[in-house]
Amino acid sequence: DYTATQNVTVPMLGHAWGEPTWTWKEDYSTASAKFVCANDSDNNHNEDKPADIEHTVTIDSTTVDNVKNTYIATVEFNGSIFTGTNETKETANAYEAFAAAINAGVKVTLNAGVKVTLNEDIAVTKSLVVSKDADIDFNGHKIIAAASIESDEAVTYYSSLDAAINAAQDGDTVSVLSDLNLSAPVVISGKNLTLDLNGKTIQRGTTNQAGTANHARDNVVVKGGATVTIMDSSEEQTGKILNTHNGSSGGPAYALYIEESTVTLESGTIEYSSSGNSGANVAVGVGLASFLERTIDQSEGMFNPKYIYKNLITGETFTTKLNNSYQEVYVSEDGQITDQVFNQQLYEFNLCISEPETYGRFAGTFIINGGHLRSNETDAGVIYVTCATVIVNNSDAFGKNGMIIQMYAGTVEYPDDKFVKQEMEGMTIYIKG
Repeated sequence: DYTATQNVTVPMLGHAWGEPTWTWKEDYSTASAKFVCANDSDNNHNEDKPADIEHTVTIDSTTVDNVKNTYIATVEFNGSIFTGTNETKETANAYEAFAAAINAGVKVTLNAGVKVTLNEDIAVTKSLVVSKDADIDFNGHKIIAAASIESDEAVTYYSSLDAAINAAQDGDTVSVLSDLNLSAPVVISGKNLTLDLNGKTIQRGTTNQAGTANHARDNVVVKGGATVTIMDSSEEQTGKILNTHNGSSGGPAYALYIEESTVTLESGTIEYSSSGNSGANVAVGVGLASFLERTIDQSEGMFNPKYIYKNLITGETFTTKLNNSYQEVYVSEDGQITDQVFNQQLYEFNLCISEPETYGRFAGTFIINGGHLRSNETDAGVIYVTCATVIVNNSDAFGKNGMIIQMYAGTVEYPDDKFVKQEMEGMTIYIKG
């Protein structure tokens, strides 16, 4: 007899996760998802993941089963999102169900035809959607919320301005409903919307707030290619974005910060009322995001790298290397190191100054059609500009001492009859009110 033996390497099958099996607590307050690997014949390889639960209460005008509870369980597993849903219905007094849901901190929707008489002020704890065809008797009370968004069908109230901004779709108007004292900046990124101050104040006051990350001392930050209009629909025109940073450390503070976006001020006030600290009403592009993309070429060895820069606006490229003094210097077209030192920030600033039509709006645009800019120290609007554009269409917006525009690079457009003077080789522009 002859026996041949051969060693064979069998590749691992890997995991084959299917849809999960959901396990809910009896009251639906918690849930978990069980994932089982289909490649495990013994069914021993599985994963249990606890879920996040979102509870929404919807109240209809029907007399039976008028209250619907929707529970959505969400887990993230193996790079994917999985959801499971359960619903229950009950018959209950509309106001009692409404008040209980609000107090429980869940999302609430009042559909068309629902009749509710308020017995007390209702403070929104998450979000509240009220159909325009719902019948609410406020009975001398009110709905307390930070902000709202109105559509053709309903008004949605939010417990925070951040939540309203995050929920807003392009073209929406976010209305501020309460005076707000922020602990962190409100960030509007990549959206096209209107912010209606509605006679309210968005205030940010910090003392010696350390660090510069995430705009630690700013009120409202607009970035990511957003287009935002700021207005105040109140009859009294008391709506305000107010920065009251108080301290001598921690860096500058801005009531409004614009980065690679366009903001138009139609009405309302942007006020910088700070003491012992640098800052301004508005900063446009001060934390300049680079329009140069850098890649590293190590074809000549990891200790002798070349840096290849691509101008994202024009597509042009150039190369730099480190000289013996570890300074970054230009490389000529024939590959030779030059004695010309490269400074990226200065390079970009110079382009903004020399070619404003190409680069002047790179870091943002601030358009003043109305409203007011105020400062407690100079009673003048103060704007810092870097590689950006300020367009002044209505100089009545300034304080009694006009406007001070601190230019690092960029362009300013203003009525000729309001121009006062320029100083510091054109870097500071004064415009009278």
